[in-house]
Amino acid sequence: MNGQVPAHLLNPTTLAKFSWTDTRVAPSAETVQSLQAQSQLGVSDLMARPAEPALSPQTPDVVTPTPSISATPRPATGWLTRLRGFFRVSPKLAPSESPTAPVSHQFNNANAMHAVVTGFLARASQDRALQAYAETTTAIQHYVLSEPDLRFYLSFADGQVWGALGDPPHAADLTLKMKAEVLDAMLSGALDGMRAAMSGKMKFAGDTRKAMGMQKIQRDLIRLYSAVRAEVGAPNLQAAVAPAVRQTLSAADERQEMLSILQSLYAQRLVTANGGNLSVRQSAQREQVWITPSAMPKGELRAEWMVPLDLQGRSLDESLPTPSSERFLHTAIYRARPDVQAVIHSHARWATILAIAEIPFEPVLTEAELIGRVAVVPYLAPGTPELGQAVAEALGADGQVALLKNHGLVTAAPSLQQAAILTESVERVSEVLVRLQQLRGNGAC
Repeated sequence: MNGQVPAHLLNPTTLAKFSWTDTRVAPSAETVQSLQAQSQLGVSDLMARPAEPALSPQTPDVVTPTPSISATPRPATGWLTRLRGFFRVSPKLAPSESPTAPVSHQFNNANAMHAVVTGFLARASQDRALQAYAETTTAIQHYVLSEPDLRFYLSFADGQVWGALGDPPHAADLTLKMKAEVLDAMLSGALDGMRAAMSGKMKFAGDTRKAMGMQKIQRDLIRLYSAVRAEVGAPNLQAAVAPAVRQTLSAADERQEMLSILQSLYAQRLVTANGGNLSVRQSAQREQVWITPSAMPKGELRAEWMVPLDLQGRSLDESLPTPSSERFLHTAIYRARPDVQAVIHSHARWATILAIAEIPFEPVLTEAELIGRVAVVPYLAPGTPELGQAVAEALGADGQVALLKNHGLVTAAPSLQQAAILTESVERVSEVLVRLQQLRGNGAC
């Protein structure tokens, strides 16, 4: 509005042709797909899915509801307090079932899974509980399965539920990827979804707000899927989705130190359950780093869940959880600074307040003398390569601390322990500076 170019546009190429009055030029399918693949957080009206046309009865493998679909989808409403509930479902178990027994499913062939999923979609499209959910929610849930390969989706809008085998015609709000046996275990109530996500058996991506809301229907999905399995015959369920074997790491493994430091920062509230991340350069391979996983509660992490990355931010082990969304921040620093062995990005509240209030960082305490120069980085969208580049440039050749306005704190050091000490020291000095500013404003000093 003031003539300046925003630094965190989702699609910067549209700005040059932007007009308040002219007809909007719709982006190509390739452009939309490219934007969806980006890692940064952002909001775009491209996410607002238009009402889907009624699906033709002649279309193969498509399950549609009987009523027609309204042309005006209703907006999603309501926020649930925790994403965790979306994955954690505790269905009632029959007396003969054990809630702790390892359960696994092995499919004899793809036809069996195809039959179960097709029946599941048919029941879902006519289910009153799901239709009630669709009265207040517009969303698409996309399932991508392997072994056997199978894709399908469920779509909710205007009190209607419909689905089909294959990919959805519009961008999905939530995509779940897993082996078919994992889906079968989850939707039959035998495998806890949160554990599947945390162990890497299932990966999810998409609109976190929609994911929070979809937890409302997980019990209904289990009910419908289980009924179909009982009716058409389960796909010869043997034992194959047993809990992952816990990996034993040596005491000298960098991941053990990462977990120890993370627990300390979490206890001090310098990182939150889903906020903050840390990484360390691998001693055996300097062009690779370990980083904390994304969207997993910090208080429940295990050392073997740390994710290996190359210095471009690419995961080197797809069997592990998704790496932190701030991986580009970390790897940009490592590329620019061969001397840096560890990076901590915290959501330290006093340091963040200091940056937002534009209070200069001054060495008012003895420990501040060890901190050195403190850079301040203007707000850029989290999770973007642009943010990583800006922080690396702000740190320069010898800086160790950067305050991120409206975001948090970054420390980079020759060791993880030193990075943690810097984080704690900056937060302590920041608190003193903010409180001094308050006293000065009140005329107390």
